[in-house]
Amino acid sequence: MKNTRKGRHLRGKALLKRIVLFLTALLIALTTEITPSNNSVIAETSIDKVATDYIQYIQGDKELSTSFRYRMAFYQGRPAYCFQPYEAMAGTFAGSGTTAAVYGESTVEAWNGWNEDTRLKLQLITYYGYGYENRNDQLDYLATQEAIWDAIAPCNVFWDRVNTSHSGSMNSEVDRRKNAIVADVDNWLKANSRTVVWHVTDSSGNAVYNLDGTKVEDGREINFDNAIIGETYTFTDVNGNLSSDGSITKNEFDGDAEKNGNTVQITIDKDDYNVTKSVEVNCKGAQDLPNVGNSMVLYAASYQNLITRGTPRTSSYRSLAKITGSNGNVLINKTDESGNPVSNASLTLYRVNANGSRTDIEYFTTDGTSHTVKNVQPGNYVLVENEAPAGFYKTDPVSFEVKAQKADQEVRMTEPQILYKVLKTDKNTGQPLAGVTLQLQNENGAILDEWITDGDYHYINPSLLETGKTYKIHEVAVPYGYYLRESDVSFTVSAYRPDDSVVDENGYVSITVDNTRLDYEVTKVDAETGEYVAGAKLKLVDENGNEIDSWITEKKPHKIDYQKLMLGCTYTVVETEAPEGYYLSGEPKSFTVSNYLENVGLTQTVEMTDRPIKYSVLKVDENNVPLAGVELGLYSDKDCRNLIERWTTTQNAHVIEADLQNENTYYVKELNTVKGYYLNDEVVSFKVKTGSSLEQMNERTVVVENFGIHYYVEKRDENGNRIAGATIQLKDENGRVLTEIVSSDADKVEIPKEYLDGGKGYTLHESVSVDGYYYPKDDITFTVPSTYGEAKKRKQESFVLTVVDNTIHYSVVKKDKDTGAYLSGVTLGLYDHANINVETDTPLIAWETTDEPYMLSDNFKLKAGATYYIKEIKSVDGYYLNTETVSFTVPNTVYDNTVMKVEYTNKKIEWHVRKVDDQGNLLTVNEQGQPFKLEIYDSNGTQDNTDDDVLLTTLVTDDAEYKAKGYFDVPKYTTLVGGIVYRVHEAEAADGYDKDTDKYVTLTYDGVNDTVELTTVSDKPLNIHLKKVDENGNLLSTYRGPDGIEQGFILAIYDRDLLNNGASEDDALVATVDTSSPEYVQNGYADVSRYLNYSKNYLCREIGYPYGYYRAKDYEFTVNSLVDGEIIMTDPTLKAQFRKEDENGNPILAEYADNDIYFQFTLYDTNGTDETSDDTPIALFSTKDAGENGWISIGQYMQEVHSYRIAETYAPDGFEYATGNVYINTPGYYVESEGNVINVKI
Repeated sequence: MKNTRKGRHLRGKALLKRIVLFLTALLIALTTEITPSNNSVIAETSIDKVATDYIQYIQGDKELSTSFRYRMAFYQGRPAYCFQPYEAMAGTFAGSGTTAAVYGESTVEAWNGWNEDTRLKLQLITYYGYGYENRNDQLDYLATQEAIWDAIAPCNVFWDRVNTSHSGSMNSEVDRRKNAIVADVDNWLKANSRTVVWHVTDSSGNAVYNLDGTKVEDGREINFDNAIIGETYTFTDVNGNLSSDGSITKNEFDGDAEKNGNTVQITIDKDDYNVTKSVEVNCKGAQDLPNVGNSMVLYAASYQNLITRGTPRTSSYRSLAKITGSNGNVLINKTDESGNPVSNASLTLYRVNANGSRTDIEYFTTDGTSHTVKNVQPGNYVLVENEAPAGFYKTDPVSFEVKAQKADQEVRMTEPQILYKVLKTDKNTGQPLAGVTLQLQNENGAILDEWITDGDYHYINPSLLETGKTYKIHEVAVPYGYYLRESDVSFTVSAYRPDDSVVDENGYVSITVDNTRLDYEVTKVDAETGEYVAGAKLKLVDENGNEIDSWITEKKPHKIDYQKLMLGCTYTVVETEAPEGYYLSGEPKSFTVSNYLENVGLTQTVEMTDRPIKYSVLKVDENNVPLAGVELGLYSDKDCRNLIERWTTTQNAHVIEADLQNENTYYVKELNTVKGYYLNDEVVSFKVKTGSSLEQMNERTVVVENFGIHYYVEKRDENGNRIAGATIQLKDENGRVLTEIVSSDADKVEIPKEYLDGGKGYTLHESVSVDGYYYPKDDITFTVPSTYGEAKKRKQESFVLTVVDNTIHYSVVKKDKDTGAYLSGVTLGLYDHANINVETDTPLIAWETTDEPYMLSDNFKLKAGATYYIKEIKSVDGYYLNTETVSFTVPNTVYDNTVMKVEYTNKKIEWHVRKVDDQGNLLTVNEQGQPFKLEIYDSNGTQDNTDDDVLLTTLVTDDAEYKAKGYFDVPKYTTLVGGIVYRVHEAEAADGYDKDTDKYVTLTYDGVNDTVELTTVSDKPLNIHLKKVDENGNLLSTYRGPDGIEQGFILAIYDRDLLNNGASEDDALVATVDTSSPEYVQNGYADVSRYLNYSKNYLCREIGYPYGYYRAKDYEFTVNSLVDGEIIMTDPTLKAQFRKEDENGNPILAEYADNDIYFQFTLYDTNGTDETSDDTPIALFSTKDAGENGWISIGQYMQEVHSYRIAETYAPDGFEYATGNVYINTPGYYVESEGNVINVKI
């Protein structure tokens, strides 16, 4: 409760003591303000205060003592009382007029906090207190106030007269009157005590408890929220009044509620889960005494809460029992396969709805104990494991049904353990392998377990593994004889336990990690043939020089025992004795047992070689490069007469096969050389030596040198500058081309020596010249010396041949054909082919002409002997584009540097445009004097996109010069450029003509013929007919109305664009057609061509139409969209018929009694009013006009959207006039279907 506000300041020193006493009381009093629970204010009003002659002195349990003059409070004339015993009143009601907010009983928190008995007692005290019978003085008010406080929270109150000591002199009188009031209240309660007090038990007679564990106590109002579905509960009236009086009210209760004497039995069905229902018993009072149940609670200006005196009403008691359907609990147990509890499993319980969807009921994590889900509604459920704890697989969802029962229901979910075992094996034999260090790592490489294999399975602790995670078996160390695995063995634990095909009989998943044995061998081979060599003595030593193996080689590899080798160690093979015929290998062979991936599983071979004792001869050129194809001879004498071996060299040294004698000297002579090399006429000698060192082995090769033939070619112009790119052929003495050389501007180019032979003659011929140069006048011939010795004598070991070419010079000029003057600004292009398309073909070079010759050869390198073509790409303003192609051919050879000249001409543009009809007649204006308007556009080179076209000029056919000449001389209206694509567009056609399509014109000149470009734009006269027909297609021209006057349909044609832009119909009117005109009647149509423009939008509307027809729909059209050039306006016939019937609904046909007696009727136009005096008669008709079934046609007298009245104006004898009138409203235009007739009966 909030602290109450302090009282208003009191004026004057006399009040100082009272203020101090009052503030002291407030410090320890229960001073919290009661705030309404909502804003349901009934009214804003004022509280009246009347000072009494008494002071109040309160002695509370907190030793509070204060006194003040007590004041009575009134609300709308009714006394109001404080129901807060310790609230200070001083200052609160210092005067009248304090504003108060008035609330209903249910809105004040304190009022709702009391039970029904307390509220009833307070109501009765206010009734029997002040204002009841003779209780009307101040002491009665004080007695009533004290009785109210006693009913809520008794306190010590002393009453004295004003200005007396605090002796409580008035207490006895107040108490006497209070006791009298309380006695009246008790008498009323005794007389009206026939209430029902509930005592509730279950079907076994046991007391019941709410969901929070509290026992449900007896009471006139009880609230039981833990009713079990399917259980029956008994509610017994403790007072015994239920059997003789009272009635039961079931409020929306779906279970059974049966009254049986002094009890009510209630059965909770399955639909009452979590739904609060009520059973209410209403008992009338024994005496007709007033019940003051409509007291008001007032909240007065935030200072004090008051209760007012109530008004009488009929007494009755209500006993209310509220019951909420509840259910049993579900006990969920999570265990392993041995029945042991499992913690840290994440589970969700779902309710399965009728449509198959799920609603989550509870999410929880197991803690090793049974988990209780309370008050579970009957229905279908599924228990889902979201995440399994470490060491366990996830369990499949468990579905179960909760039935309506009181007992708890257990659901058990069994968690299978994650079981893995690892076996280490020898890959070669498959047998278990001991001594290997393995680790279990997670996917981040963290070590979870480590062990050394012992030849049996290693079982992984399940708590190290989790579902959905990946692990790997990592090998750390291996024993002698094995490789270390480079790759780990990875596995991923599945979410659910694998099926039986994956696990063994005990549920374990087996992981096998194999290792490969070391496999090394040593071979001894011939260094040259690669064949095995037997008889060599070898040994294997370790890093410390210890011998671990020795053997004598055979014609096969020697296998090393794998158990003698250790991964990562280095070993050396040493040759201790060489076999016969070979040098001793001077270098031991070392190798390291590595774990490279490509080695694992393969036999690793360590190869040692021995060289045989031999001599060889190597032929090289001057660059020491081996030279093949030279024929050599080995001689035993200096004069080279005793030939002992002859061979042809290859890229490798030739091993002498002859039996060489130790310490003898031998001679090597060149017998024949190869192309490109001189014959070496010098003899090379060598002496045989023996030895075992590598250095001596290397001296066994004898080198014989040859010298190449070197001739060079260079290309220069007339000024001595080198020229690159010329192709020069080398020909032999028979003129056969041997090869081609391309010249360089950087250096001379060597002739490939393989095409040159010593002693032979050759010719140099230029086959392809360089662009910009002519061919040379003559070829060059030369002869190569026979031997290298001769070449040295002639000083031709290296020789340069020079070929000279002259430069090509050409110029181009552009002239006016008529004046011969140079023409500047024209763009020309040089091409290497005829049939040029300047739009698509790219020129070799393009340039813009000036008033001087253009030196073509200075800007483009022309080819000797080639033909070139010059084409005009772009003309200048006022000149045609010359389409002529000028060609010229460059000579192969010239004897001087004369400049060649090419001349090109052009002509000024002449272009005429005419406008004609389809017969070729010149058009200037139409019958109405309207001209045609043409537009000339630069099309920007395209004919499929007009958006980027540029308007150059507009030509109007009423131009005086055009009329005089009969054409437009276009160059006078705009500047034209040859070669540009122009578009001639008819922008506006005069009324009565169609529009021609666009014309595209390219202004060109072929360089020979003088012509004038003529463009003709042709329009055809329009031929548009307007017709009026009925719905059957019959032509309509005139009609005769009810007035007998013959007249036509009136049709108007409007400019639709003007109408859409807000113009009036008069301003938008184009033409009016009257179908009664002689032209229309004679032809059956109206020719409206002369009024219409080809490009405009029109609307045809019927503005005058007869009786008996609906008005035609508006017809929107453009001339170019009309089918067959016709505008057809359709007026459907207005079909209406009338029939006279007798009282039985039978039609009355033509006559009655004799031929001259008929029923007669008049058709009126109501003119849109309800006054029949304003109606206009339209037609008279009688039953004589009736046709089949008595129907009389009347549509011919009517118009659409009109109101008509039919009145019977004459009835034959024996019949009474039909009473009243028949009214007909005709609709607007519509498309009639067969039988769509307005039927009228009277």
